[in-house]
Amino acid sequence: MKKFNRIVINGNELIHEMDGMTRVALEVVRRLDSLLLPGQAEMVVKDRNDLRSLPRFQNIRIVERKGPFVKWEFVNLDLYSMLTDSLELRFRNRAGHAKGIFYLHDVIPLSFYGEKPVCGRKDMTEAAGKAYHRNIKRMKRNALAIVTVSDFSKAEIMRCLDVDGSRVAVIKNGWEHFRDIRPDMHIFERFRGLKEKQYFFSLGSISPHKNFGFIHELAKRYKSYDFVIAGRMHRGLPADVSDADNLVFTGGLTDGEIKALMMNCKAFLFPSFIEGMGLPVLEALSCGAEVCVSDIPVMHEYAGGSVHYFDPEDAGLDIESLINERVSKAETALENFSWNKAAEDLYALIMKYLKAI
Repeated sequence: MKKFNRIVINGNELIHEMDGMTRVALEVVRRLDSLLLPGQAEMVVKDRNDLRSLPRFQNIRIVERKGPFVKWEFVNLDLYSMLTDSLELRFRNRAGHAKGIFYLHDVIPLSFYGEKPVCGRKDMTEAAGKAYHRNIKRMKRNALAIVTVSDFSKAEIMRCLDVDGSRVAVIKNGWEHFRDIRPDMHIFERFRGLKEKQYFFSLGSISPHKNFGFIHELAKRYKSYDFVIAGRMHRGLPADVSDADNLVFTGGLTDGEIKALMMNCKAFLFPSFIEGMGLPVLEALSCGAEVCVSDIPVMHEYAGGSVHYFDPEDAGLDIESLINERVSKAETALENFSWNKAAEDLYALIMKYLKAI
């Protein structure tokens, strides 16, 4: 097995707009820093000033690689990795041209939407679809290890990419970052109609696999409750919702606003048809919310008996009876996952490929 001089982390992924993948990158690298020795890792960025919002790293050296290229990570970063005989570490479902350890959180564009004509996604342009398939080819060619976040995703990656399971490592996500977030109750001043325990809350994009239609149908049937959906709406709504005036779209929110809504909702709803993992489920459990999720394999893997399960195809369910069913304590699920464990598992994987210092 070839050994590399060091690991090179794509630092621009830690300052990306906050989403699930950025969260994983930030929380894991923060803890990975304390496990690495000086000289074992570098974080390469376009501009070191972009890292001012991040904690100061003790053992990971910051390297600035400015350049005129639009696709910086496929020129500057890859070239630097090759010239220094380093192994790349990427967190955002992207493979480089250099050898590396690449996170692939899911293969939903392949496993749910299908490959034709452009991954089957109505919201994906033809150019984006072709880029996705090029990325998958690079992933298969250049990944010494593909990291994913659940046993379910590993099985899907093996099936859709036709790769051997020995190349796919499962490193599960943590949730403790949410414990340190202060709830921002000002969200209730922005949306004055929302009352404690009188609304259901959902979080995520409105891509088809997120099953927005399920919440729409529930809202039409339960007029006495509001149904709050948080997340970016840059693609527009997938359907006419004028028949449900109790649907509330907040757009993107801060972590503090999300936590406030989770803490005070009647229940947190997660109706996806498929997920790689579903970090918001652990976040909602951590702040005491009743959590209702789709009865899909990955939810059982992460949430166990601590949540209420429903058929995502059945929007005619009795939601009030569902949330009155007894479930296990949230701690039963939460105690199985931590960012420290994720960092330790990634460190062990990295060390397989590094030269001894």
